[in-house]
Amino acid sequence: KKFIHFFNHICSGLARAGMSIARLNFSHATHEFAQEIVTNIQKARELTKKNIAILGDLRVGRENFPLFFRT
Repeated sequence: KKFIHFFNHICSGLARAGMSIARLNFSHATHEFAQEIVTNIQKARELTKKNIAILGDLRVGRENFPLFFRT
């Protein structure tokens, strides 16, 4: 839980500094952990009033397939 709180703080700071897209590597995260990260990105978006897209990277075999999510 400490990491998620820390990530929320960092994500908000990055959004204020101009981050417009967050890339998530889903091949190394549980569904629950990924959901917490997405929720924190949404909170940072609301807090900063900035548009932040989410790019989800899935590993299939030896290839990475980027997916864009609308949240």
